Amino acid sequence: VEDSQELYSDTLTATLNSGILFTIQQQIARRVADALALTLRPQTLGALRGGQTTNPEAYRAYLQGSIHAAQFLVPTEQLMAIQYFTQATTIDPGFALAWARLAQLEAVFYALYDRTSGRLARVERAVALADSLRPRDAETALARGYQAAFSVRGGRERAMAEFASVRKELPNSIELLWAMGSVYRARGDVDSAFASFAEAARLDPRSPVIVFEEAVTAFLQRRYEEAEALLARARALAPEWPVAPLGLANVWFHAGDLDSARAAVRSRHRAASES
Repeated sequence: VEDSQELYSDTLTATLNSGILFTIQQQIARRVADALALTLRPQTLGALRGGQTTNPEAYRAYLQGSIHAAQFLVPTEQLMAIQYFTQATTIDPGFALAWARLAQLEAVFYALYDRTSGRLARVERAVALADSLRPRDAETALARGYQAAFSVRGGRERAMAEFASVRKELPNSIELLWAMGSVYRARGDVDSAFASFAEAARLDPRSPVIVFEEAVTAFLQRRYEEAEALLARARALAPEWPVAPLGLANVWFHAGDLDSARAAVRSRHRAASES
């Protein structure tokens, strides 16, 4: 909180036997909510247990995948996330949430890096398995939306219909807001795209990827100064991430600052050579 006052602390002791992990997770959520005088929505409680696994090793692999998945637009990190989510589903083939997250990553990887029939088949398989396990789950609907948006020709309208249903269940989902913004931008509705990315940035202000997406959309609106400020913020959040500096060079080039653009490209080239 603003004055750094501690509002709540507690200790919970339990043996992490198979099946008890998510019971403990719900207990912690309820205790924190009670301490802060909050009410947990039924959808929130459902999300804590929906599509989960009782296998600790499968859940460990899922958590590892989530860590790597957060390094968005970095192909090596996305491949690691895919590997861990695949491992989670191998350990527990009934782990619906892992299948849904795997489907989302596979769809984006297909769209951005690997437009092969093999990758497309992986998208379709992951979506189908998530759908067979928990068809009404919000994360499964999000996976169907990702598939439609990023791997099905002409699937954007179907994707937005899925996203509209997910929005009711997961209004604070960063992945949902990013996907909606991406579809809006692809359709040429840059104002709605910027609004989606801005909302995502408000919810997760430390994500360089979301700030970068804001910057790209501002750039498309020819708001170069705003795009420059956003890209500088993205670079400050992730100094080693190569995407933001190159984005800055692009903004400077289009804004007519050729000297800064050249300097940024040369600096990035030197850093890549040294690494």
